[in-house]
Amino acid sequence: MLKKVVFITEYLNPPYDEGIKKTAYNLWLELGKKYELLAICRHGFEKENLHIVNTNALYFSAEVKSLIKNFKPDAL
Repeated sequence: MLKKVVFITEYLNPPYDEGIKKTAYNLWLELGKKYELLAICRHGFEKENLHIVNTNALYFSAEVKSLIKNFKPDAL
């Protein structure tokens, strides 16, 4: 059984022309290969394990809380 990991980042949308965007995208790809991954971001694209949320910069929202609670991760 794969461990469940939540990955939270602000941007996962192209173009990947900045260091943080490249790093976040590559982390998302690699973590998805080794773990059951739930990714949460404010700006991204549609994908099965990627959830785009409309929230503030601190990610305080009922939607984020619900996603994490329902996923029951082993790590954040």
